[in-house]
Amino acid sequence: MKNVLTYSGLNTFRNCSCKYKLRYMDGLTPREKSESLYFGSAVHDALEFWYSLFSDDPHRVEKLLDHIDSQFPNRNGDADEKRLWQHTRAMMLSYSTRYEIEEFDVIELEKEFQADIRNPDTGRGSQTFTIAGKVDGIVRIDGE
Repeated sequence: MKNVLTYSGLNTFRNCSCKYKLRYMDGLTPREKSESLYFGSAVHDALEFWYSLFSDDPHRVEKLLDHIDSQFPNRNGDADEKRLWQHTRAMMLSYSTRYEIEEFDVIELEKEFQADIRNPDTGRGSQTFTIAGKVDGIVRIDGE
């Protein structure tokens, strides 16, 4: 069986080989997610939800805000979560106003892929590695 490489794994290795070993070889993960990663994940999730809705849905923004609210269950008791919830709502409200109508059709969200790694000179596939990951979105613009 081939080893699977991902962009996240390669990027982690490039930044810190020890962190790569702990995460990808030993399977260890941090107990808590940093605030910036927590916020980034919330916005990414909200964008994915936004694009899963039909653009002509008259309740699209309300559904988006309800979805964001559901991602922050402790927003009334935890000051940090409340601030992140407010920032996420504000960012996505601005986004939904700016990009209310898109000039593209969403074909796929969070599309996973896996492919062989090939030597550009010989065209032969790696016998050790394959590459895998996720594409945030695939869109069609003007029929293409």
